[in-house]
Amino acid sequence: MRAFYLALTVLFLNVVFAADFELWAQRGGLFTIGENQIIKVYVLNKDSSQRDYTITYSKSATYNTNDVSHLLIVSFPSNRIDDVKPSETKSTELTVLIAAPISQGSITFTGTDDTGTVRQYTITDIRASYPQNLPEFHIIFLLLLFILASWKILKM
Repeated sequence: MRAFYLALTVLFLNVVFAADFELWAQRGGLFTIGENQIIKVYVLNKDSSQRDYTITYSKSATYNTNDVSHLLIVSFPSNRIDDVKPSETKSTELTVLIAAPISQGSITFTGTDDTGTVRQYTITDIRASYPQNLPEFHIIFLLLLFILASWKILKM
């Protein structure tokens, strides 16, 4: 019976004093093929002591049911978030580049603190297609092109 109480006490203390944190990611705007998109990954330390965190990721992408995960290029310069004080939020950045059309994609971030506690956050609904207009062809220049072409034809 004494062993049972001891085991229950140890289990209770592990639950009460377990390291805890929140992990989330945020991106702004839409994904466009060939343009770098910045994603920030945040960690909120809910523990009573300072912690260090390691962030890893996994990615998946499909286009018409074909696996095209290699077209989702992720650049993560620093996967560490160090010296996060209690109740403090810190972040790290990564860059995502989509090389071709993607109909459905996701990136799952896994955060692990220095005690081994793990949290996950997934960005879903990543889609990208080709731009619908080219910003270098402004409407005024297009009209000028038509006028010059018409003038050249009429002169002949």
